[in-house]
Amino acid sequence: MKKQLALLARVQKIDTDVKTTEQLKQKFEKEIAALQQEVQKDEDRHNSELARLEKLEKEYKDGEKAILLLQEKIGKTEEKMLSIKTNKEYQASIQEIENVKKMIGEKEEEMILKMEEVERVKQDLKSSEDELNRVKAEFAQKKQEVEVDLKKFLSEVEQGKSTRDALVAEIDKDIFARYEQIQTLRNGVAVAFTEAERCLGCNMKIPPQLYNDAVLAEKLTSCPNCQRILVAKPLKGEENS
Repeated sequence: MKKQLALLARVQKIDTDVKTTEQLKQKFEKEIAALQQEVQKDEDRHNSELARLEKLEKEYKDGEKAILLLQEKIGKTEEKMLSIKTNKEYQASIQEIENVKKMIGEKEEEMILKMEEVERVKQDLKSSEDELNRVKAEFAQKKQEVEVDLKKFLSEVEQGKSTRDALVAEIDKDIFARYEQIQTLRNGVAVAFTEAERCLGCNMKIPPQLYNDAVLAEKLTSCPNCQRILVAKPLKGEENS
C-alpha cells in the first residue's frame, strides 16, 4: 500500500501542477491585459495631444492667411484712394483702413496666444511621449519576464504529464477510482499529507489511531473531515519509487 500511496501522491502533484498552470495562464493574461490597457491609455493621451497640436497649428496658419487677406484688403483700399475725388469718400476709406488694421492687431494678439499654447502643447506632447515610451518598455519587459516564468513551469508540467499515465497504470483501479471521485468533490485535491496527527489538506486534527494507520500505510485511510486520502509526510525515498 505504501507504494500505491506514493504513486497517488505523485499523480496528485502532477494534477495540482496542471491546475496551477491554468491559474498561471489566467494570471498572465490578466497582467498582460492590465498592462495593455495602461499602454493604450497612454497612447490615447499621446494621440489626443498630437491631434490638439495639429488643430492649433492649423488655426495658427489660418490666422496667418486671414492677416494676409486683411493686409491685401488694406492695399486694395489704398489703391482705390488714389482715384477718390470727394473728401467724404476719402475719410470713409481712411476709416475702413483703420478698422482693418484694428482687426489685424486683434488677430495678431490671438496668434501670439495661439503660439504660446502651441509651445505648451509641445511640452505636454514631449512628456506624454516619454511616458508612453516608459510604459511600452515596462510592458515589454514584464511580458518577457512572465512568459519566461510561464514557459519554464509549462515545460516542467509537460514533463510530469508524460509520466502520469505510467504512474496511473501502476495504481489499483479501485484506488484510482476513489482518487478521482474525491478529486471531483474536493476541488481537484484528493490526496492530503498528514503530520503530527493533523490533516494538512483541511488543517484539522485527526484521531491518533487514524494517524498511526496513515503512517503505517498498510491500508487506505481518509481524513474524517475532508475525506481526502491521507499520506504520511514525508515519504522520503518513496516519492519516486
